[in-house]
Amino acid sequence: MDVGQGTPLGDLADLTVDLGNEPDSYASTVGYTGTVVALDLIAGAVAGREGDPWSDIAEQTTAVHRQATEVVAGLRERGARCIASDGVAAGASRASAEEGALLLREVVRMTAAASATRNWVAAFTQTARARRHSDDSL
Repeated sequence: MDVGQGTPLGDLADLTVDLGNEPDSYASTVGYTGTVVALDLIAGAVAGREGDPWSDIAEQTTAVHRQATEVVAGLRERGARCIASDGVAAGASRASAEEGALLLREVVRMTAAASATRNWVAAFTQTARARRHSDDSL
């Protein structure tokens, strides 16, 4: 949904932030990333932050891409054999696990779930115990 200038919602607002009209992926990664950057810039302006924390984003992105290329190459073959994925993390990293699972579901169409470390370990332990007890009764 476009909420920029010249749209019904934008016309009601005193101020809008236009994210442009870039083509986007199936999972709206351009729109999502643009929204995160825009919200950070707005929050920084409201808080009185000086400077642009995004000024070197192109260089940072290039560096991450260079590092990730090697890692992804090693995972590509293994990933092609996967039918499901669990993203497990604790604390602030949990958002990354949830976003990763969402992208796997929406882009790759893989069954994927995200859990907090404590919940995942507890569930795994409980099912392992249940399997062990059922095996003992055989």
